[in-house]
Amino acid sequence: MLSKDQQEAYAKLAVIEKTLIEGLKWQATREIEAATRRVATGTALVQLALADVTAVLYRNVKILHSIAHVY
Repeated sequence: MLSKDQQEAYAKLAVIEKTLIEGLKWQATREIEAATRRVATGTALVQLALADVTAVLYRNVKILHSIAHVY
């Protein structure tokens, strides 16, 4: 059983964590949306399957890097 002080500390930590994570989550979502638009545009313009696959793989690596940088 946790003491009252420990419970308050956990509650404060949860609020702080939620506040910080929400901002990061919003930023990561924006990065993903931007990458999705770039991939969709690139695959629509290029009619070669191999070029599409290469572009998508490249963008996937870039988005992973961007998300890692956010967090």
